Amino acid sequence: MRNILLVEDAEEIYPLVKKSLLSIATVDWVKDLNSAREKIANNEYDLILLDLYLPDGNGIDFLSDLRNDNFSTPVFLLTSEQDISEKVLSFSAGADDYITKPFNSLELMARVDARLKKDSLKNKQGDTLKWGNLELIKSKQLVKDKANNDMPDIELSSIEFKLFNLLAMSQGDIVSRDTILNEVWGNDVFVSPRSVDIYISKLRKKFSSYPNLIKSVHGVGYQLQK
Repeated sequence: MRNILLVEDAEEIYPLVKKSLLSIATVDWVKDLNSAREKIANNEYDLILLDLYLPDGNGIDFLSDLRNDNFSTPVFLLTSEQDISEKVLSFSAGADDYITKPFNSLELMARVDARLKKDSLKNKQGDTLKWGNLELIKSKQLVKDKANNDMPDIELSSIEFKLFNLLAMSQGDIVSRDTILNEVWGNDVFVSPRSVDIYISKLRKKFSSYPNLIKSVHGVGYQLQK
């Protein structure tokens, strides 16, 4: 499940956004820019919905500051304004989309879902695949912690790499044991389901500094957590 931050001071907007995105994301909500800064500093978000006018500042200025700090997370601006100049300023500041209130719930979900899928596809197709602070470099079969340069790289065996890559590409969704067996070892090779548990255990040992990274879902399979 993806994580989205809503920065909006109008209380009636939050339940609408939460309901609209219920099937594709969890939504955190703050009412001002200071709270947004704190949330962004302490959490990983896949997308931010940012109101244009907030009690402690302007959304465009806030977004511009984020982009100047090399913040690359997609940001959609929300506003009741329909002035074309505001839209131009928003995109110039680094907005990825601009949604006018009142908005249609289905349209909001469609736009957000399309953007999240686009980013997911980019991750899958490139040489690197990101999950939180971790970055899988496919060509070298190793994982780096981008937030901690003192953390040594984690080298993976061929099977470990295929397994971690599969879990990371699933973007937090649960991956069943049958899917793991088919995708990692292939349909033509008989492998005991116990092999999945063995290699999950090996991954957990290599990622011992991230004890909550790989979650077991009893009777179903495994998923990655941020």
